[in-house]
Amino acid sequence: QFWMFSMQSGSVREVAIAYWITAGDPAGIGPEVCLRAATADRLSATRLLFLGDAGVFRGVGDSLDLPLPPITPSLWEAISRLQKDASSVIWDLNQIDPRRLVPGEIS
Repeated sequence: QFWMFSMQSGSVREVAIAYWITAGDPAGIGPEVCLRAATADRLSATRLLFLGDAGVFRGVGDSLDLPLPPITPSLWEAISRLQKDASSVIWDLNQIDPRRLVPGEIS
């Protein structure tokens, strides 16, 4: 369970997220592992929140022909999507320029 405090409404609400998963090094295997987990049948009932950069996830998804879960720019929106209808969501941290990544090299 996770508790969130809303500055706008001043309310506290309980949010159920099973797993928060960081993509790790954007030039490593983490983004691929995240996308494969998002499409794994055995995890379809599990709520997954992936943290990373949308550009990196898009590049990996395109190169491996893997679908992307919904991408959101804010934690609030990501949690809202998970509570409503999505089984997995990418929270875009927007910190990496994917054009500067070299696969296999530590970034």
